[in-house]
Amino acid sequence: MYVIIKNIPLNITIEDLELYILPAVNGGLFQKKGQIKALKIIQLVDKSGKPIERHCLVIVDSENVKKRLIQSLNPKHIVNTGFIGASSDVKDCSVDEYFIRHWSNDRRSTRFNPSQLPDNKRIADRRRRGLSTVAQSEIKHSSAR
Repeated sequence: MYVIIKNIPLNITIEDLELYILPAVNGGLFQKKGQIKALKIIQLVDKSGKPIERHCLVIVDSENVKKRLIQSLNPKHIVNTGFIGASSDVKDCSVDEYFIRHWSNDRRSTRFNPSQLPDNKRIADRRRRGLSTVAQSEIKHSSAR
């Protein structure tokens, strides 16, 4: 199950993110403990190489852990956890479910007839032009943790 933490500050390391996520994954007293399978920080850069945004992709072991992670971390600010020092680069972070999309499911592809789409649907691509992704750091955990 994939979860994405959007707009993380530039000064946060992957170890800080793991410490931030771990209490939500472990759950409470009567909840089954979950596992983090992998963490990956992805940075969006423009054509000149300047960083624009950073996001963290988290892979957890079950649907319940994913829901608990989204529910418990979404209202919190990442810099207020105590693991990370004060920063001038404070952004609002949000935690959401991450969907893996495939080109065959894209309604804007050429195999669909645009006349079959309702009038209020966009046909043009909404992606931001000129940005590329760079994987900054990654942690993979073995199944026996």
